[in-house]
Amino acid sequence: MKKKLLSFAACICLALSMTFSAGALNLYFDGAPLVTDVPAQIINGRTMVPIGHIFNALGATVTWDGSTRTAVGEKDGTKVVIQIDNTTAYVNDTPVVLDTPAMIVNDRTMVPAWFVSEAFGAKVYWDGTTSTVRIATKVYDVVRVVDGDTIVVNYNGVEEKVRLIGVDTPESVHPDSDKNTEAGILASDYTKQHLEGKQVELEFDVQQRD
Repeated sequence: MKKKLLSFAACICLALSMTFSAGALNLYFDGAPLVTDVPAQIINGRTMVPIGHIFNALGATVTWDGSTRTAVGEKDGTKVVIQIDNTTAYVNDTPVVLDTPAMIVNDRTMVPAWFVSEAFGAKVYWDGTTSTVRIATKVYDVVRVVDGDTIVVNYNGVEEKVRLIGVDTPESVHPDSDKNTEAGILASDYTKQHLEGKQVELEFDVQQRD
């Protein structure tokens, strides 16, 4: 029986395509929109998000000390301490200097998405063409590029082939060499240039396996 291969919609910044309004900031968490009561926004060059939403999405518990205007988030032995208008935050008692501190916006505590996410082990990606911030807790190493539309990733310790949904390039590694084309080789080289040795965020398509 022919082995079925994983089939994903590859959610990578290079292939991102979505509509957005001028001035809008799109926020995604593990491939899904992260809806917040106060919109994510860029302040002083940093993406700021409501503290409750980002901590909850990351699975961290958060406590608030109103007297010192300090929030403490904890998850799996990692503790993050961040204070309103203070450019020094702490990760497990180690100070981290922030160029944009936590602040109050429309009665909500806003914190730097990049700092908080990476403190808890997540990856953050920015796509300036669509004003989109993507936070990913699950990223996978690209082991190798097969051709223009197929890659191999380390998926939870197992090497799995991944087809890029919506991409169908000419052949470049077909067993019948007569079917390989110059266009296929160029497509393969392009995919290698952008994905080989990189990490990607993956999302299942409606049909999970091809």
